[in-house]
Amino acid sequence: MTQQTGAVDTAAKIKDLEEENELLLLQLHQVQEELEVYFLKYKDLEAGRGSSTQPTAGANIVWVDDELPEALAELERLKTLAHVQAEIKEIESRNALNVKLGNMLLESSSSVGGISKIPFALLGFWRTATSKNIPAALGGKEFAGVIKAYEERGFVGVKSILKEDGLSPIVRANAYTALARHLMRRDAKGAAEAASKAFETDPKAYRLKWLAFKMHDAGDLAKAEAMLDLLPLDTKFSDSEERQVKQLRYEAKNARQRHAKQKTSFSESRAQVMGQIDNLTRELNQQTQLATESQQTIEDLQHAQAKLNADKAALTRQRDQQTHLAAERERAVEALEQKQKQLEAEMVRLVRALDESTLLADVRRQELENLASQHTESLQSLSKELDSAGKTEKFLRNLLEQEQVKNLGLVQARHEMIVQIESLEDLIQEAAQLAEVRRQEIEALSQSKAQVETEKANLAVSLEETAQLAEARRQEIEALSQSKAQVEADKAGLTGALEEAAQLAEARRQEIEALSQAKAQVEADKAGLTGALEEAAQLAEARRGRSPESAPDKAGLTGPKPAVRRLKR
Repeated sequence: MTQQTGAVDTAAKIKDLEEENELLLLQLHQVQEELEVYFLKYKDLEAGRGSSTQPTAGANIVWVDDELPEALAELERLKTLAHVQAEIKEIESRNALNVKLGNMLLESSSSVGGISKIPFALLGFWRTATSKNIPAALGGKEFAGVIKAYEERGFVGVKSILKEDGLSPIVRANAYTALARHLMRRDAKGAAEAASKAFETDPKAYRLKWLAFKMHDAGDLAKAEAMLDLLPLDTKFSDSEERQVKQLRYEAKNARQRHAKQKTSFSESRAQVMGQIDNLTRELNQQTQLATESQQTIEDLQHAQAKLNADKAALTRQRDQQTHLAAERERAVEALEQKQKQLEAEMVRLVRALDESTLLADVRRQELENLASQHTESLQSLSKELDSAGKTEKFLRNLLEQEQVKNLGLVQARHEMIVQIESLEDLIQEAAQLAEVRRQEIEALSQSKAQVETEKANLAVSLEETAQLAEARRQEIEALSQSKAQVEADKAGLTGALEEAAQLAEARRQEIEALSQAKAQVEADKAGLTGALEEAAQLAEARRGRSPESAPDKAGLTGPKPAVRRLKR
């Protein structure tokens, strides 16, 4: 029953140790990941420093952060802890009761006779494990024989004298402990080795604690601290042991940090980097001054842009006036076109009436030969008038087409001017936004100047961004200057175009007035032609009412002459 309880306790302890080992390995992986992050950060800083325009003297200088030596020291501590934990776990597994019993059963079960001897073997194993008898060869409780064997042959002699059968692990461990006590004042490393062999023979918590103190005396601070960390939580310490534990942890921490700083060249790198930071600070001041000058240039450009906006507004108002005037001219031309169409319809109607009168005159050709001759002359005159009206119509159509083409050109020019103005407004807005971004970045750089000793990485990045932005601002200033010159040239061109449009509109107004006068003259001629046609129709009707037998008298031949004269007129 006692053996089963001990086996259960041992299994539980092994399980706890496995869980602690997994936890320590997880912490070790986390520390390694953090170190990789720091390493990549330092590589980026080194690459960023190497790409600067004027690198400082000292070539490849890597910033060593305050946390890096601590992280390396912690990594070293965790590695040592994991290594010591693995060793302790292996020792405890090798000396575990279940392992020894299993090995004994495997050896005994190889034959039938061996199986029958298992109870006796278990009894012998129990007696050996619980026996505390010290053979005379070992020299009693003081283990004088063990000390003598060490004096003669070292640990080889001690190992040979402790090989006696029936000697329990506790007695062997006590022998090594006695040897360690004997050596602790004159040979600290030998005492630590003896204490280690005592723990390997009988892995108990108190032996591990004593081994940690011996390791401390021998100068192996890392392993000693790891052993203290692996002790059970309920391990008790005396006052002197508490003081030694504090001293041990303090010395181990200092040793780890000192080794980490030597490994990273902390002091030398820090001094070189501080000198580099001073150079970067001076460069930052120069870039800040350059940024101030750029800001002043941007403000001057903004003032010039405001003036251009005022000129643009004036041009826009003038353009609207010209557009309104062109619309009025277009409406007047449309009205003239409608009047022209009405005149064409009226002329068609008159031509048809004239054709009917001609047919009626042909029927009475014999009676109205003189009248027909005069009427023919009148028709020729009318044809000339009609030809003149057709030419006038063609002239009006040509003028209308020219006016439409020029109006289309004005509309296109107006559209192009609007597009250019919108592009200029976008450029102005972008310049204002970039100026605001520039101002914010300059403020950020000014604040980072106070933290330059502890935030060198941010300072280097900000310096590079400032240089790039200054170059970008210089290019933007040049682009804005070119845009300003282009806008002024476009403004001059638009002003000339507007003047030409005004002159063209005035010429069109004069042409429209001339066409209106020509229209009035055509309407007057049309009224005269209408009256002449009515008189000719009445005369033809009178001639048709006469008898065909009566010969024309002198009065009848000379009667229509006034009407013919009116028709000629």
